[in-house]
Amino acid sequence: MKKENCIDISQKTNYKIPNKAGKEVQKNILFTFDCLIKPLQDKFGEGSFSINSWYRSPNLNVLVKGSAKSDHLLGYAIDIHGVSVKNSELFDFLKRLEDTSQIIWEFGNDKEPAWVHVSCNPNKFKSILKSKKNEKGTVYEKFS
Repeated sequence: MKKENCIDISQKTNYKIPNKAGKEVQKNILFTFDCLIKPLQDKFGEGSFSINSWYRSPNLNVLVKGSAKSDHLLGYAIDIHGVSVKNSELFDFLKRLEDTSQIIWEFGNDKEPAWVHVSCNPNKFKSILKSKKNEKGTVYEKFS
């Protein structure tokens, strides 16, 4: 992916509702490209991972049952999965990046997440979590 294409790519969705980012969020999307996508591409190669979700409009975030505080709303978060690299390798690499603010091992099992959520919000402290389902829904615990 090239930086000049990331605004368009960040707004793509499988849902038939508007998902257009305003100018301020577009700046965050460009920041996220530099902070997360460029280092991932430099390490694993272009096309080695796929982005499932990036920017989410408030309506899209409600539709997908995202958190009201989600960094996707600000353009700072991406959900990714490996194409030619394991999700666990993406997760381990992202844990070591200095500018990440949140990394979540999303579901899966103890060896491999189903996908990886990562954000680079400069206004938040770093947290590394693991998501699980229980009888009450999704819970997050510190990753160990």
